[in-house]
Amino acid sequence: MIRDSGKIFAGTVIKVERTDPAPTSTIVTQITFRVEEAIRGVRRGQIVRIREWAGLWQAGEQYRVGEHVLLFLYPPSKLGLTSPVGGPTGRLQMDDAHQIRLKPVANRGAQTIRLKDFAAALRRAAKE
Repeated sequence: MIRDSGKIFAGTVIKVERTDPAPTSTIVTQITFRVEEAIRGVRRGQIVRIREWAGLWQAGEQYRVGEHVLLFLYPPSKLGLTSPVGGPTGRLQMDDAHQIRLKPVANRGAQTIRLKDFAAALRRAAKE
């Protein structure tokens, strides 16, 4: 996931808008984030706008204003579109205390890890 990501960051969704395309173009949703933890390809405090194919929203991958997420994003395509690496796997939820909620594994329930610790582990892994 790290290798395939053009941008990796934790941030807050500050705006979600669906664009009205020209008749021959693709329907797009633009999501705007404020970067809280920069890991790759962004700076802390930066405003990042991504454009996703609106079909992803129909598949359930929606963002809400105020939501905290950690994203592994593919580099933009030739059309300027991007999405999380591995679909839902490349999008992790965070709570207000900056704890990342990891998905349940085997016989264990959901676990959390501090964003700071997770980001440090990602940076180490990226160097390997």
